[in-house]
Amino acid sequence: MRERVRQLEVQLLTLRRQLDAETEPLPDEPLSALEARIGDSWCLFPVASIDEVLQVVWPDPLPDAPGWVLGCIDVAGQVVPLIDLRQRLQQEGQYQLHPDQAMVFTNDATPCSFLVDELGEVIRVEPDRLSPPPKGIPQAPFVRATMAEKEGAMKLLLSLRRLSRDFVLDESPAEAS
Repeated sequence: MRERVRQLEVQLLTLRRQLDAETEPLPDEPLSALEARIGDSWCLFPVASIDEVLQVVWPDPLPDAPGWVLGCIDVAGQVVPLIDLRQRLQQEGQYQLHPDQAMVFTNDATPCSFLVDELGEVIRVEPDRLSPPPKGIPQAPFVRATMAEKEGAMKLLLSLRRLSRDFVLDESPAEAS
C-alpha cells in the first residue's frame, strides 16, 4: 500500500510539473549568489533570498512529510522544514548528517531550510552568463537558469519557490474551515 501511495505521489508531482506553465524569468540585472555543493553539482542560491546560513542540527520528525523533508527545525522561534536537496533534486543517496554540512535558511516564498554538502563563495552572476534550464531532465523544474563554467562544468541557479512549493499545501479560506 505504501509503495502505491509513493507511486501516486510521483505521478501527482509529474502532473503538477506538466501543468506548471508559470516560469520565472531569467535575471536581467547582476545578482549575488551563494555557491553550494549538492552531491557532485554546484548550485547557486540568490543571496537576496537567504536569511541565514546555519550549522547543522538534527531535525524533529515530521509525520507524513515527503521523503525529501528530513523534519523540522527551530529558527529563531519559527518552525521550518529541513529539505534534503540531494533527494529533492532526485539524486541518489540520502544524507547522513555531519557537522561539516550547512543549512541555508530562506524566507523567499515559504520559510525553508535546505541541507547542502558544502558552501562555496558568494559570487557575482552577470545575466549574460545565464541560460534557460534544459528541458527533459527531472531537475529542470527546480532550476531557474544554468551558468556555464570552465571545461564544460555548469552551475544551477535554483528556484527556491519551486523547491518548496510541493511541500506546502495552499488552502483557501473556504477549505481551511
